[in-house]
Amino acid sequence: MIDPALTSDPGRPVWARNGLVATGQPLATAAGLAVLARGGNAVDAALAVAAVTSVTMPEMCGLGGDAFALVYDARTRTVTAFNGSGPAPMAATVERYRAAGHTEMPFEGWWSVAVPGAVGVYLEMHARFGSRPLEELWAPAIRYAREGFPIDARLAANIAAGADKLARDPEAAAVYLAAGPRPRPGTILRNPDLARSFERVLAGGAETFYKGELARAIGDASQAAGGLLTAEDMAAFEVEVYRPLVTTYRGYRVFETAPPSQGLILLEMLNLLEGFDLAGKSPTDPDVVHLLVEIKKLAFADRNAYLGDPRFVKAPVDRLLSKAYAARRRRDLDLERANNAPAAGEVDGDTTSFVVVDAEGNAVSFIHSISALWGAGVMARGTGILLNNRAGRGFVLSEEHPNGLAPGKRTMHTLNTYLVTRAPAAADADGTPAPAPATAGSRAADGRTAGGGPATPSPGARAGDGGAGSDGLGDGELVLVGNTPGGDGQPQWNLQVLVNVLDFGMDAYRAVAAPRWTSFPGTDPISLKAPLELRLESRFPAETAAELLRRGHVLRGVGPWAAGGSAMLIRVLDRGVYEGAADPRDGGVALGL
Repeated sequence: MIDPALTSDPGRPVWARNGLVATGQPLATAAGLAVLARGGNAVDAALAVAAVTSVTMPEMCGLGGDAFALVYDARTRTVTAFNGSGPAPMAATVERYRAAGHTEMPFEGWWSVAVPGAVGVYLEMHARFGSRPLEELWAPAIRYAREGFPIDARLAANIAAGADKLARDPEAAAVYLAAGPRPRPGTILRNPDLARSFERVLAGGAETFYKGELARAIGDASQAAGGLLTAEDMAAFEVEVYRPLVTTYRGYRVFETAPPSQGLILLEMLNLLEGFDLAGKSPTDPDVVHLLVEIKKLAFADRNAYLGDPRFVKAPVDRLLSKAYAARRRRDLDLERANNAPAAGEVDGDTTSFVVVDAEGNAVSFIHSISALWGAGVMARGTGILLNNRAGRGFVLSEEHPNGLAPGKRTMHTLNTYLVTRAPAAADADGTPAPAPATAGSRAADGRTAGGGPATPSPGARAGDGGAGSDGLGDGELVLVGNTPGGDGQPQWNLQVLVNVLDFGMDAYRAVAAPRWTSFPGTDPISLKAPLELRLESRFPAETAAELLRRGHVLRGVGPWAAGGSAMLIRVLDRGVYEGAADPRDGGVALGL
């Protein structure tokens, strides 16, 4: 029987054979699709989308932000990960912040800015996988920045929401408050300085952005405002290209971005969930919701306790991802009562994302961000570049915490993105069959140890802490490409979408449109002390809410589509057909060829 709550929206997935693009912005989807139509590959299309979203979704992403990506190469059947998270300035010490009167990291202004890494990812992806000239790929974005584009209802609302922050910076206000603090949808927005910055990067590459005139402009603006970021900090930035994290789930391989991304959380949650049988259940079943929420709490507790920049913190990544650890951690699950004080196990906002697949089966899962809405709220004069507040949002003002502030250190990121392939055999990471799962609502059986060697960096790339790698036989046939923006909601919503497809057999649209929950708080330092609550969309049955209350969850009802997120998903079907969908919660668009 089909749950009526899952069919209350009339939307449908999109099917295509020659490529598919799903983004949170119609102009960006159109730009990516046009690249595919001209014979460009998935990376080409992704770079066009990244540039257009940098212009048309400026409150969420841009040249002043950071980025992570996974690229699937259909010819070699391999997955490559890109990390464009920037470090804190070298002058950013705990003592300096405390001496300035800060008891917590500032959430906006120049003292909240980390080195922007997104541009490095754009250029590195193009160098390794691009097939079309970058001038061609960025032409639509440059045109929209210079000539203007009509803002949509989302951007209009976000300008109003961020008007006070933007007004505190004259450069940002001149661009984004030009039509006042409450512009109407359809108002034309221009940022000609940003168009020129794109053109400078085209002319001079990474050298211009990280060591040339743009680096100097950003560093000078920071120093003039009393900030800590310098041109020297910009010059020290390096993109990391590495083997992604991977685990297995019910015969599939799930790839994720490695720390400082929190992609590990999703993989740990899948390992925990694999010990339970969801057959015959529904995503709105209280047993399922309770189980997933309790799994989320354990994984997030581990993230807060152990993870940080792997260059500074020796995190037990391989052990956290082992099947043996998942088996032990399941003993901490109470299937009848909510755990409102989860502890770590013992071991030895605002963003946009998109997905692309081309006719040959190459695929990109991409996410980029300036962290909070409108980032730090500061813009370097003459560049049109709005800077991120990643350092202010992410770091803990402590020298002892794994995610504590330190010069040159990268904060843990909410950003993560995933890709799923069909494993060569239904096996765990060590190649042995998975144990029979328990039924949801009953205690899980113990699992066993699963190995996994260290990550292998791509040739010529800086090595990251990539956890377990592949078996050298390729990473399998592409099955799913997906992601969502939304801070600490990302691993939770990605988990729900994956379960909707892999366990409940939903198509792409039903998977992203199904009733959604969010367990709050997550990992953001600004909200860690907030009391636990479970936010349920009103499309969940009343019986589910009542049962969750009985089990001790603190519920907060939200609107039918208001749990958050903007999930993007592409499924690879038989006979070379792609099925894609964009989350109806945020005005996204999926289109195919």
